[in-house]
Amino acid sequence: MEKAAEEVAKFNSSLLGFVGWELNITGNKARVIKDEKQLKRLTKLYYKHPFNPRHTSIVLTNGYTSRFGEDIRNSLSSYALNKAYLELSSNPNRKDVLDGIVAEVEKMVDKFKMELNSFGFN
Repeated sequence: MEKAAEEVAKFNSSLLGFVGWELNITGNKARVIKDEKQLKRLTKLYYKHPFNPRHTSIVLTNGYTSRFGEDIRNSLSSYALNKAYLELSSNPNRKDVLDGIVAEVEKMVDKFKMELNSFGFN
């Protein structure tokens, strides 16, 4: 959480390096990334519709170097986590937010345990 601002800034500064790269997604027309704005739109689209690289073949290439779906997903997930850490660290209601997250996780764990118990895994 301490390095979140640094990691977010590093990710944001690396975006310009992908302008001009070609994005290939199986079943879709290849697209050349035109500008940083388009990259940010694609990033936002990923958060609305995440992909599983095992089911969707995605390659980002400049002709010499390729970044594959797994690497792209890991980078975007890491960016999202660091951005969330950054937003949380600046939130004056941080304790309340964390307490809410913990409560939701506990509910999910209890539900999962209940479902497992219904299968007789005691």
